[in-house]
Amino acid sequence: LENRAFPWLLDDCGKTPLYHVVTSLPESSEAEQQLLLQICQQLVFGMLQASDEDELLLVESALEILQQSELSWLLQLQYRMRELQLKNPAIYTPEILVELGRMHYETLNLLLSFFDGDRCKLNV
Repeated sequence: LENRAFPWLLDDCGKTPLYHVVTSLPESSEAEQQLLLQICQQLVFGMLQASDEDELLLVESALEILQQSELSWLLQLQYRMRELQLKNPAIYTPEILVELGRMHYETLNLLLSFFDGDRCKLNV
C-alpha cells in the first residue's frame, strides 16, 4: 500500500491477494494468524483506494471471500470506512490507510464513531 499497489488485482489463477490470505488462515499457527489478520486488514483498507466503477466492481468481488469467513466483521468495517470516505473524499490517502491499518480493531472503531453520521465533517 505504501507503494500504491492495487490489492484488488487478480493473479494468474484469477484470485486476489486477499483470497490467498483468507484461505490460508485456518491452516496457520496462532502467530501466523495474527500476521495474516494484519495483512487482511491492510488489503481491505487498501481497497478503499479504488476510484472508478470498474475498480469498485473488482473490489466488491474480492471482498466476497470475507462473507464466507470468520472475518465478516472486517467487511462491515470496510463498508463503514467506505461510507465515511464518500462523505469526506480527501481523507483516505495511501499514507492514512497505512496508519489506519496499523490500528487495533477497537481503536479504529472508536475513531470511526467520532466521524460517523451527518453531524461531523472532517476537513483534511
